[in-house]
Amino acid sequence: MKITKVELLVLKSEGLYNNPEGAEEPLGPAYMGIIRVSTDAGITGYSDMETCASVAKACVDAPKWSQEEGMECFDGLATLLVGENPFVGEQAKQSGVPVEALMGGPETTYPEYRQRLPRTPLK
Repeated sequence: MKITKVELLVLKSEGLYNNPEGAEEPLGPAYMGIIRVSTDAGITGYSDMETCASVAKACVDAPKWSQEEGMECFDGLATLLVGENPFVGEQAKQSGVPVEALMGGPETTYPEYRQRLPRTPLK
């Protein structure tokens, strides 16, 4: 399964949420962000967030900044997540191996890397 789309939806209320007089909670926000992640398996996940929705939207929607390796920290979150397996972290935890071992790549082919992996007896 791969992520195909990441969107941040900004919802606007009619105004600040008012609390009953004497309530200890602050007034509620006028804007709220909902993140929607879609996959090629037809699964869509949603989550709310605890930050300024318009700023978060800018972070998600920012374009790919550079093709140069090491500059990914400037890319928008959507460009970083599209094509990724949303379960690779869970699979790594269940298997007891680092995430990069599941993802592959040249560094995982060296004997020094394999020595870092946990030893599990064969059944």
